Amino acid sequence: MSYSSSSSDSDESIEIPEDLNSTQFLLFAGFSEDTANVIWQSWNSHGIERFWVVDDAKHYVREKGRMRDAVGASDDWHGSLREMGMSDDFCRRVLDPAFDSVRLTECACFWALDTIDEAFAYLSSLDHRIQQKRRMQEISRMGSPDESVLPRPGIRSQGLQPGGAAPIPTLALVATPPPEQVEGRTMFYKGGSQIRLESCVADDGTINMFARRSSAPTDFHLTNGHYVYLTKQREIAHTYARFVEARVPSSKAAILQIAIPRDLVDDPLEIFGDDWRELIWHSRKGGRRLPANLQQYVEASILVGPVCSDGMHLVSRMSDKAELSMMKLSNGSKGSQWAIQSVARLEQIDDACSGFLWVTPVVDHTTGQGQGRRVSARNTWM
Repeated sequence: MSYSSSSSDSDESIEIPEDLNSTQFLLFAGFSEDTANVIWQSWNSHGIERFWVVDDAKHYVREKGRMRDAVGASDDWHGSLREMGMSDDFCRRVLDPAFDSVRLTECACFWALDTIDEAFAYLSSLDHRIQQKRRMQEISRMGSPDESVLPRPGIRSQGLQPGGAAPIPTLALVATPPPEQVEGRTMFYKGGSQIRLESCVADDGTINMFARRSSAPTDFHLTNGHYVYLTKQREIAHTYARFVEARVPSSKAAILQIAIPRDLVDDPLEIFGDDWRELIWHSRKGGRRLPANLQQYVEASILVGPVCSDGMHLVSRMSDKAELSMMKLSNGSKGSQWAIQSVARLEQIDDACSGFLWVTPVVDHTTGQGQGRRVSARNTWM
């Protein structure tokens, strides 16, 4: 049995699987029916449930990706994704030209794997919140002196709301959109799925931006660390958010908006020109010691520079760093990113931004405007 939900940009019904170990999950994650059955049969052949079927699914994609992947704009992305077992509908959504600027920053295999992770995270979070709701209902019923006070109907009888949001405990919804500006603070944005973005806020309202750290390799870092990438350009966050929802339609596209005190972001080190190209080259190519002239950049508390539009695998094909390109916005300006590289600075931001962080669902795909979920010590789980 599975829940039914409506996609936010169509009237198409989307089945939400109840069991993470099921062919329904594989279909939800973007696989074709034939491939989902192949992976499911392989997983079942182990005899005992030693791990999640998602592990077999990702192994399948990685193996197929080694044989055939797509990297550059001229590569056969549709053929590569189909070879990895993804459905034609998934290919159509991923290859929407509106997302080219984001899609081309990684390879086809990366996006297939990332989509599987997004689908698993979305469903896992729903399951966690459903269980949380049920526990709250049991506690409410046990603590009530009136036997007529019963817990509210469970999630199964209510179903999911349009866009995949369940009637479960959620962050307090403010009546108006977040402010465009806050005196003494600078606005930053990060796009993604609503569930993942909300994970940087604890139940007590405290903030943990480290939860939204980026996985290496990134533009400025070859290895994993405590680096959190943000942008001051809402358009970039908006495109990333929409791309998540395009790949996992039931997952709500959202933008994390955080107003950081200016004294915590007024000392960035900027990187551009040859140094920018050399750092990108080092981070994306790998296998080389960081040149001494670049050390200052990775040691800075905050590093600011253009967004590279070339993924690691595309860079590996290049023979010269002069071939690197930068992401452009719709108005032709360069995309810019802020990398928070200092643990101490991240902790300061966490402490200073309680009540100044919003997770805004992308309701209107044209304007990106929606109501925001403001987080503070006073606005926690309802």
